[in-house]
This record gives sequence, structure tokens and C-alpha cells, in this order.
Amino acid sequence: MEQRIRLLLVEDDRVDQLAFTRAVKDQGWPYDWTVAGSVAEARAALEAAPFDVVVTDYLLGDGVAFEFFPLVAPAALIVTTGSGDEAVAVSAMKGGADDYLIKDPDRHYLMVLPFTVESALERRRNRDRVARLMEDLEKRSNKLAAANRDLEAFSYTIAHDLRSPLRSINGFVSILLAEEGSGLTVDARDLLKRVVASCDSMDHLIESLLSLYQLDRETPVFADVDLSALAGAVAAELGATSPARTVEFVIAPELRACADARLIRAALVNLLGNAWKFTARHERARIEFGAEAGPRGMAYYVRDDGAGFDAAYKSKLFQTFQRLHSASQFPGTGIGLASVARVIRHHGGELWAEGAVEQGATFYFTLPPPGAACGSAPVAD
Repeated sequence: MEQRIRLLLVEDDRVDQLAFTRAVKDQGWPYDWTVAGSVAEARAALEAAPFDVVVTDYLLGDGVAFEFFPLVAPAALIVTTGSGDEAVAVSAMKGGADDYLIKDPDRHYLMVLPFTVESALERRRNRDRVARLMEDLEKRSNKLAAANRDLEAFSYTIAHDLRSPLRSINGFVSILLAEEGSGLTVDARDLLKRVVASCDSMDHLIESLLSLYQLDRETPVFADVDLSALAGAVAAELGATSPARTVEFVIAPELRACADARLIRAALVNLLGNAWKFTARHERARIEFGAEAGPRGMAYYVRDDGAGFDAAYKSKLFQTFQRLHSASQFPGTGIGLASVARVIRHHGGELWAEGAVEQGATFYFTLPPPGAACGSAPVAD
């Protein structure tokens, strides 16, 4: 059964009213219609019953159609005007009308009316869908804002309410070891040292979590960055921590990118630091920082010949707290690569890895290229 359309015709010309009525009956259009002959009658009709479509002449005997436009919603609105009044029709569209028809002396415009009605209804349905989506988006945005406020409060709790007692425990145990250690058994001293080490480990984990949370709130400040210089500085810092190790750093020169220098340095600290850590059990090691062209464009990489990883689990590499080696083998929090992933994502880049057990690992990432448009580089988040 064809769905009936509730239609209000607002027309003060008696001949136009009759022509419309005759066309509806002769053509069998699925309209349940009401006729109003003035602005006042249109107001009364709109206040008395709902309509799907309102078809109205612009100029009426007691006013203009604009006067009752606010009452039309949520019905679709079609404005009819005389020939030569296209400017009025355009003005009506800007005022909220969904479509318009230009009248002609022989009233042929009525034959186009059904198509115009369907078009206006579809436009109104689309507009309503967009409005509902926008309303839903606003609700989701409000929920997200509330969740972010909760997360910020939670991070404050971590930073203060958890770290304070943890550091107190660490301090008291350290004092106990310093002042009473000589009177304790070897086993007792060993247990207390383990408490201190556990407190230090937990404090480091909390610090890493706070840093990870802070990354999500960062807005990169893009500039032309010398990546080779950053990598060289990080390599020098790592070498200074264990000067007795035999590690060859190979840093490709003149590698530049459009990046936030502070954030990308943090990423390099994690990537080069991992390479340093996972080559620690090898007598000699080689760590590279370079770039190569590939299907994803220019990709920078950090490569080492260390412990590597099982490629079957590489999808877990960049997830928080996911570790492919035990803490007894290699210390860590399982947060470093997740931080790198967020930094690269903030730059609109990609991050991936290749490796094999005891055959080393290579971590690739892309960044916006340097250039004149660097300051306005896109951010993907």
C-alpha cells in the first residue's frame, strides 16, 4: 500500500487551488491535503495538525510565507513564485525552504510537483539524519570530554596519591638498611634490597604511564628537523652509559623530516635505547639509523643485530604492556614502543617492524617530508 503524504497547500488564488485539487484527483497522487488561503489560515492549520510537506505561494493576501516558516518544521517546505521571481525563490531557500517551483500561466508546474515533493522530502530526511548524527556526535563528544576529565583526575591520583606512599616506603626501607643493616641477617638485608628495587621499578612504571598519557595530549609543533643530529646525540648518550661495550653506531648523514623535535627525539630515545638494550648480550653489536625508499614512501629506520623477536607476535609490539621478552632477560615496562607509536601517529606517519629471533630487529617509521609547507603539516590522530 502506497504511503500517504500529508500535504498543506497555502495558496490564495482560487483558480490555483482548484487546479491543484483537480491534478491530485486526476493523477491519483498519494496526498491527504489541506488548503489554506492566507497566512492566518496557514498558521492555524500548522498549529492544529502535523504535515509531511508544505507547498506555499510566497506572496499571500495578508502577508508573506516567511511569517509562518518557523511553524513548518519538521515538514518539508516548497515555495512557489511567479515567473521572474527566482530571486525570491532563492531567498526562500536561504530562509529554510527545501525547494521551489516557478509558476507558469498554464499551470504546467503542477505536473512537476510530485517529483519536487519527493525531492524535498528526501532532502529533509537527509537533513534530519545529519541533525541526528550531529546530536549524537555532540553527546559522544561530551562523554569523551567527561572521560578525559576522569582520566586527568586519575593521572593526578597516580602522580600524587600513589607515588607519595611508594616513595615513603622506599625512603623508610633505605633508612633501615643504612642505619640497622649491620645488625640484620644477610637474608633480611637481601629482602629489604628487593623492596627498594621493587619500589624503584614501580616508580619507573608510573612515570612511564604518566609520560604515555601526556603524549595523547601533545600537539606537535612542526619544523624542519635534523634527524641525523638527534640520533647521533642519543647514540652518544647511550655509549656514555656503558663505555666498555663494543657497539658500532652507524648514523646516516643529512636525514631530515618535518617533525616536532622534542617528540621525535623521545621516539628515537626509545628506538635506539631498545637497540642498545637488546644487543647487550652480544660481544659486539651494530646499531644503524638510516632511511630507504619503499612502497610507503621514504621510511626511516633503526636496525640492530641483537636478540630480535618472533615475527609471529609482531602485532603485539606496539601495544601497551606487551613484551616479547621476559623481564629477567631484558628489563623494561612494555610502554616504550607504545609511546613511539603514539608519537609517529601524532605526525601522521606509520610505524612497523621486521625481525627474527637472534637475527636482530628493524623498526621503520614515516614522517612528513621537510619543505616550505612544514609548518602546516597534517596531523593524524
